[in-house]
Amino acid sequence: NLLTIDDDEREVLVRAIDFHTRHRGLLHSGDHVRFDTDDPTAVAHGTYAPDRSEALVAWAQLGTSSRTLPPVWRLPDLVPDAVYDVRNVPLESVVKGSGRAVPTWIADGVRLTGAELAAVGLQPPSMWPGTALVVHLRRVD
Repeated sequence: NLLTIDDDEREVLVRAIDFHTRHRGLLHSGDHVRFDTDDPTAVAHGTYAPDRSEALVAWAQLGTSSRTLPPVWRLPDLVPDAVYDVRNVPLESVVKGSGRAVPTWIADGVRLTGAELAAVGLQPPSMWPGTALVVHLRRVD
């Protein structure tokens, strides 16, 4: 109920609306993609721009995994020889989980080719159930 939210909740809502506004074209006209996660407790999906110049993708940890480290997240069907700037989209909660280290690309970003993203992929951090990671990819070449 918008009439009863406090100032902090209102600020979260403002940021969420701003995020959607900035990415509306991609979210509403892009190609929806789903990724194999090799872990039944996690799902991954997102939206690629039709020309593969940009993408928003998400990894969500739905339950407690039996794995110590999540499986590598491969992102196929991007332009193989294009370079992508890969950035974590900061959400309200800090990406963390069970005391393990967070991959450096979460804080610093990384540049990888479409071929590298498809073959090598990204290492998701270990996360608590009910948490998610959103990643923005932008073609830079």
